[in-house]
Amino acid sequence: MIDDIFRLGNNLFFKKIIFFPFMLPWCFDKREIMRIVSKNRIDNLLNEYKGVLFEYLFAKLLAKHYGREENFLLTMNAKLLELLERYERALREENIELLKALPLLANFAFNHFIASGIIPPLDIASIHLVGRKLGRDSLPNIESRYLALEADLLLTKSNGEIIPISTKLCKKASFVNTKNGGVKSFVSKYLGDESQQSKLSERLDYSYYKMVAELYDQAEIPGDPPLDGSFDERWSAKGLSDLPGELPQELQRLIHQYYAEVIFCLYEMVVKVHALDAEKFTKMLYPLCGLSADDLIQVITYHDGEHLPSSVRVLSKEHLQRSLRKVEILPYRSGTASFEIRSCDFSLQLRVKPMNRFTTKTPKINCSVRLHDPIPLL
Repeated sequence: MIDDIFRLGNNLFFKKIIFFPFMLPWCFDKREIMRIVSKNRIDNLLNEYKGVLFEYLFAKLLAKHYGREENFLLTMNAKLLELLERYERALREENIELLKALPLLANFAFNHFIASGIIPPLDIASIHLVGRKLGRDSLPNIESRYLALEADLLLTKSNGEIIPISTKLCKKASFVNTKNGGVKSFVSKYLGDESQQSKLSERLDYSYYKMVAELYDQAEIPGDPPLDGSFDERWSAKGLSDLPGELPQELQRLIHQYYAEVIFCLYEMVVKVHALDAEKFTKMLYPLCGLSADDLIQVITYHDGEHLPSSVRVLSKEHLQRSLRKVEILPYRSGTASFEIRSCDFSLQLRVKPMNRFTTKTPKINCSVRLHDPIPLL
């Protein structure tokens, strides 16, 4: 079993993929998936697969660099290896060029990470994948705080000290997702203001009930909507979806109007919290920017439209502190579902999105960061 895991881990992304792609045909019924889900949802899945496979390749390079490759592969159980192979099969079917580019991108990120000197030469005892989709079953004694962080892998030193690392892969000049949070707890959890959170929740409840009533009226569903603001069987009986993009334009307009109301309410709250204590407000932005812990290191790798390496940004809490010395909340643009907070070298965007389906009463706030001037290719 151990020999099988070591062999399988070494084969991923090398002989099987680049040279013999016919050896692992995609096991899914593509036509059935296309019938059930939209192209946009498939793209989202493939983007997730790309990120997970990139995490694995980057971690494997680090393990080899620190002389811990065999140990790293042995920590990967059969379930994890099966997941990685399933993801690579899907990418091979949909975008073989992207699949071939991933090892190059991972190597590019690895070289920049080592060259940055953010971690001096260390005696590393082990490296584990701990991203939300990877590795957590293989690390049962992991500290709970690392499960709550954005960490994708953990470097453990011989003295037991742990260095958490977050990896991100995205197209250059795009926003990079850093945090998601429910709007009903966002202000209290991240901005530390319970009273403003209560006021926000009350306003959002009213806006949601109003949206549901208008949707039922526009869809010509007889009778009043449920008192608790839910969508009952009459909605589905009309053949209406719970995904905004699959609804008629007039219904989409009402949902987008609701999202605009949600983000404007949040915008007003953020402005108030900032006015009360600008310095405290700035420190509260750290987790929204993807750095929830003092020791977390963030590695962002950018590629161009052809998935060729563009730049790498290696960030720590110290880097973020310098960037956030002065921030500006940009004016809200009427009718939009987002607003931005700008620092000297990046913008933090807060955007309203459904939790999965818009029929869920509480939407989420998606946070993402875009660099103003990415580090050029060296």
